[in-house]
Amino acid sequence: MTPLESAKAERDVLLKTKVEIERKLDAIEQSIEILSPVYEPQPAWKKDLVTALSAGQEAIDRAKNYGLTDAIERSMSGYPAEVFSPTGIRDLVVRDGFTISAPNPMAVVHQALKRMASKPGPIRSFAKNGRVGYFYEPNWVASRSS
Repeated sequence: MTPLESAKAERDVLLKTKVEIERKLDAIEQSIEILSPVYEPQPAWKKDLVTALSAGQEAIDRAKNYGLTDAIERSMSGYPAEVFSPTGIRDLVVRDGFTISAPNPMAVVHQALKRMASKPGPIRSFAKNGRVGYFYEPNWVASRSS
């Protein structure tokens, strides 16, 4: 065998070995990726992210069971003491992700608002110039429970 043939033969053996080593490295990398979360401590930011994502999913799951009354109160609670028209409240709850599936959405919004404002609770109403406005009173529970 000539030195050239010997070098080519050795190269072929090394290339086969290289392919086999790369395949084994890929398998080991996948194993490490799978096992790392179980055996390595997670950094605090990652734990916080996982906790936040889990809490977010729980909130989404709970939100699926909310009715219009809950949606109105939750949406308005983000804007304490700001006055909204019924149309503004409809837009607010829709923007916050609630779907009003009634044939006449404004009718159910008006009905819910009148009911909420007439009962003890944080949703309050007032009339001015023949128009009704609604607002969320953030200290309602605290002021009634003391």
